[in-house]
Amino acid sequence: MSFANEQFLYVLILFGMIVIIPYLVLCFAPLKVLEPWKSVVSKDKSIIRPLLLSLSTLAIIYGVFLLGSLVKFQQDLPTWYLVLSVPMVIFIHDAYFYWTHYLMHKSKFLYRFHKHHHQSGDTTPLDAFAFHPVEAFIHFIFFVIYPVIIPTSLEIMQFMFLWMLICNSAGHLPYEFYPKFLYDFPIIRQFNTATHHHMHHQYYNSNFSLYYNWWDRWMNTNQKSYFMRFQEVKEKTHSILKKGLHPSG
Repeated sequence: MSFANEQFLYVLILFGMIVIIPYLVLCFAPLKVLEPWKSVVSKDKSIIRPLLLSLSTLAIIYGVFLLGSLVKFQQDLPTWYLVLSVPMVIFIHDAYFYWTHYLMHKSKFLYRFHKHHHQSGDTTPLDAFAFHPVEAFIHFIFFVIYPVIIPTSLEIMQFMFLWMLICNSAGHLPYEFYPKFLYDFPIIRQFNTATHHHMHHQYYNSNFSLYYNWWDRWMNTNQKSYFMRFQEVKEKTHSILKKGLHPSG
């Protein structure tokens, strides 16, 4: 099996496990009663649009892997380097995502591609891959550029893709599952939540970061009411759970 086919199979498996299965569970499970996003009105609730965009994104990813087959990944790297490589690649990708995402909102040329991702007000895990092909290329070409510039192993990049997909899918959940008590700890507060990204889909010009809240804090692009909204969402969810999963039944 060729490099591109092997890596693409890996992505398809992850896509099914982290995007499709959670989407089906959240759509048809009783958890539908948890609706903390009443202030966000969905523009298009059809599954067809995000599904078609996700399929086009998968095609772009396959093309990126064809380019990736030309990359020479490092083998036999020291253990200490591999350990440091994980936080390093996450930090660098977090910066890459923030600035490319920020530019997609500030540049009229780039926003014509990015606006397709914002068609869904009420996001789902399926929206995690719902990109215009140009935007998809900008996002995933990182996985070719990084190993060209910085010595790294294939396994590190595979882990990075897994981490990215989990966080992106979680960020598009229509429910906030982050425990309120856990988010009271300063260290945990550095991580973004579904509320954070959902507010981005609501307000557009704030909350651009992906994994951590650092860049939004440093660049003063956090939505001012973010932490207050998170508290409100968790209080509402807690109230619904106290009444039972079927409060009206």
